[in-house]
Amino acid sequence: MLVQGHDVEAARSQGLERRRDLVLAHGDVAGDGGLRVGPVGPPPLGKTRRRGALICYHGDAAETTAAFAQGGIVDAGGLMIGPLVRNAVAALILVALTLFAIPLLLASLVFGLREAFLVYGTWMMKVGRRILGIDVRAEGLQRLDRARPYVFMGNHQSFLDGPLLATVADRPLRFIVKRFVFRIPVLGLGLRFAGYVPLDQEGVGEGRKRLALAVRLIRERGYSYFIYPEGTRSWDGTLQRLRRGGFFLALESGGPIVPVSTHGTHALMPRGSRLIRGGTVRIVFHEPVDVSGYSAETMPRLMERVRAAIASGLAN
Repeated sequence: MLVQGHDVEAARSQGLERRRDLVLAHGDVAGDGGLRVGPVGPPPLGKTRRRGALICYHGDAAETTAAFAQGGIVDAGGLMIGPLVRNAVAALILVALTLFAIPLLLASLVFGLREAFLVYGTWMMKVGRRILGIDVRAEGLQRLDRARPYVFMGNHQSFLDGPLLATVADRPLRFIVKRFVFRIPVLGLGLRFAGYVPLDQEGVGEGRKRLALAVRLIRERGYSYFIYPEGTRSWDGTLQRLRRGGFFLALESGGPIVPVSTHGTHALMPRGSRLIRGGTVRIVFHEPVDVSGYSAETMPRLMERVRAAIASGLAN
């Protein structure tokens, strides 16, 4: 649709004032060019601040029209060029740190230092977070017992969810992730050594074997695992239907479930986007749910309880 000029009221009348709309401007942004507004999607990359350029902005459409009327190109992290530079710098530094991780991985393999590799990986993610200008505010960690293993379950808004969670957790977290992650050079070998578990499909064949491995590691080594019960990232940031795989893991291991709500990552890097913006992310660790009173027959009630807890942290 097209909003001619910079008519704020026209944008409001079409219901475009809500947050997370993607606003695209084409033309002379300092003059009388129009605004085209569409759904959230991957922003254009490599465009510059010049006449006729295509610029994107996530946020309040009314604020956006005012910003364009003043000749400004606004983004969550500043000028559009800001996120591009930060992404490039972060990528170069993380590639260098990954190369430095090779001798560490070899030493960890020789001496069995699984925790050391996870600590280094978490530090790498903290470095990337700082360069990208992402502030993470964690709540509820005081509810957890550091000496007890848990099965963490949370919503999945963005590719950023896992790395940011790892930087604020009160313990080394292992993730149950899709198999393709293990094909990444260096990283894949390191994750497998550290105790990460690949899982693409729940409940059948290989999937059950992988869950059995995670159950054994929880019982024998006291590992805590994080799993996304939605199974995949949300396209629009809303909480999806939960799948059963993670709940089988909790029931069979006896580990309490910690519902986790992650809010804000969808605005910084929605599914399909390659650009990461700076901003604030809120992560809430809810009260652990004891699974001892549940069984496979009563699993639907357990799933609903966990889903309600996750949703409660996304309300605001």
